[in-house]
Amino acid sequence: PTGSASFQMKFGAATAHRTYGISPFHPFKKLAEQGGVYNRVRNKLKLARLLILDERSMIGRMFLGKIAFRLEQVLGRGEGSANATLGGRDFLMVGDDKQITPIGDHPMYLDGAYKGRAKQPDGGPAPDALVHQGISVRDECEDVVILRGMHRRDDGKHIKDPVEREAYRAEADEFVRVCRRMADCDWTQAEYAWLARRN
Repeated sequence: PTGSASFQMKFGAATAHRTYGISPFHPFKKLAEQGGVYNRVRNKLKLARLLILDERSMIGRMFLGKIAFRLEQVLGRGEGSANATLGGRDFLMVGDDKQITPIGDHPMYLDGAYKGRAKQPDGGPAPDALVHQGISVRDECEDVVILRGMHRRDDGKHIKDPVEREAYRAEADEFVRVCRRMADCDWTQAEYAWLARRN
């Protein structure tokens, strides 16, 4: 969803808005067939075999429906099956639902019908249909992998003194533990005070 993340990934990665021809500034509707945006989106996506949706917490139910709608528009329903979504491409969603939530949309993990105030634009699909399509794509996910290892934690290898290095590691472990408890809304006043010392 963000330009910064897509730039860092390289290898042709782009924001979801650009990749799927979804303007954040204009009402969502069908692209003019054989128009410039249509051709750019179609030419890029017809080469794809695997779609990676990173930072899934920022992709809401309606936005996922827009992605599915756009893929069906430019690629059809996929080869070999009348019911294949996302143009018959495999997809991978990556992210942590405890991170940033979607803007102007509901998180993917919510069930139920659309109850928002968005209106159907001329030449575009109804918002409740997009939400239903997004939920259907989400429900196609059969395999879930939960990563439990912390890979961004600095282990203090740069610290020469073993006592100082061990204190540094203990502090890092406590930081990770407190942040996890904060994410679960399960932290104590003492943990808050410990974390607030870093302000």
